[in-house]
Amino acid sequence: ISTGGTQLTPADAGKILVLDADMASSAAATIYLPLLADVDMGCTFKFIIDANVSNDLNIAHHSSDSASIYGNVASADGSGGESSNGTAQAEVSFISNCVLGDMCELTKVGNGTISWWQLSGLQSDNNHMTIAT
Repeated sequence: ISTGGTQLTPADAGKILVLDADMASSAAATIYLPLLADVDMGCTFKFIIDANVSNDLNIAHHSSDSASIYGNVASADGSGGESSNGTAQAEVSFISNCVLGDMCELTKVGNGTISWWQLSGLQSDNNHMTIAT
């Protein structure tokens, strides 16, 4: 993906989406997940960053959904990571010190009455990614 503001669709599910860091070269850029109601349980999107970014590169919930991202981003260096701490979050961000290969997956899950995006990520070093409301 090379354009900020890209709205993902259900047809993008199951793809490995390489995020072109250049889209955030002059300002923060955001990629939007599909509306939760439009995708099936288990619908997964995998994002991999292709280089460090100059500004935040965000993956956010659909504008018609409320904040709906839960989960964790682990750090490969063992120094910690990021967690939603059980609170709905609006976006996960690759921040300016991220590196080639930092990644995350978002999968639609739920219990029948609510659904959300389950985040699972890995950053090569702590503080390459954040989870925010």
